[in-house]
Amino acid sequence: VGVSATYIYLFVLFGSFLKEVGGGDFFINLALGLTGHVRGGPAKTAVIASSLFGMISGSGMANVASTGQITIPLMKKTGYKPYFAAAVETVASTGGLIMPPIMGMSIFIMMEILAIPYITIIRSAIPIALLYYFGVFLVVDLEAIKL
Repeated sequence: VGVSATYIYLFVLFGSFLKEVGGGDFFINLALGLTGHVRGGPAKTAVIASSLFGMISGSGMANVASTGQITIPLMKKTGYKPYFAAAVETVASTGGLIMPPIMGMSIFIMMEILAIPYITIIRSAIPIALLYYFGVFLVVDLEAIKL
């Protein structure tokens, strides 16, 4: 448990530092550059920004608080219904909990209790996280077709 607490503390500290120096804005600007010009761009921006921020924060609520304040109004401004914009941000931010390298605290608990190496867990989680975000992208794209 001591090792887990040490790792968790360091990642939470790093995530807080990155948020304070504008890391969330960096992820949003990067995502806007990648998806701002395609169909469903604002919603896809939210998905990418939330997945990137989820990689370093490990907290769904912190993710929504940092990226959602920009992406939800952006989605609403481009025609998405408020409930859909909130749902996209929530689902994308929650997906950060399965996105390596942090994966919430679960990765550190698995390391301790199951004695599985960190890199093995990450390798196993990457395809699952990518499938998850592919599904979110698909739903966003289908909704964008209806707009």
